[in-house]
Amino acid sequence: MREDERQKLENWKSEYISIGITQGGLPKMAMGIPWESTGQAYNMCTPNVYIAPEDLQDEKIMKTVTSYKVLGCYIFAPLEDYNFLSKFEKLQDLYIANGENIRDLSFMENLTKCRMLFLQNAKLKNLDTVLHLNRKAEELFDRLTSVALANCEVDDLSCFEQEKHFFIEFLVWEAGENNSRKRWNAINSYIKKYYKI
Repeated sequence: MREDERQKLENWKSEYISIGITQGGLPKMAMGIPWESTGQAYNMCTPNVYIAPEDLQDEKIMKTVTSYKVLGCYIFAPLEDYNFLSKFEKLQDLYIANGENIRDLSFMENLTKCRMLFLQNAKLKNLDTVLHLNRKAEELFDRLTSVALANCEVDDLSCFEQEKHFFIEFLVWEAGENNSRKRWNAINSYIKKYYKI
């Protein structure tokens, strides 16, 4: 971990924190905001501290990180394992770029406060975990209401046909020749957008 970021982490004054994960733990000067609505964009946080992927294996660093209530986690480096996220029980905003190694969303099962999910390049069997999280939510405002999938492959969307659920935003960016816009029709959302990239 970079020494300047270590100092920020160890001297952080609030009980709440947002973290960024980048190669080398280098702070990002800018990041894309995927959300269409201003309200959702305002709910994103700027990472207070940046760590590197290898820092996730450092018990001392992770003990310090989990001593705070992590509200936002913004991952820009590809990771082999995302299970550490299950420790962030207060997490509200999860942003994962370069998620090529993600095959399911089981690491999110304990994230019952998560309201926004941006996911890029994942290859998923289904999105059942999204609906499962919303069934577990104790409060209306704890529901996962905003989902953005960028260049993700999702094999089965039948969960949305069997169980109606309302989203604030559901955004899909897909690459390739085939236009699969119709398969997303079962999703009910106030803002629903489909883009070819």
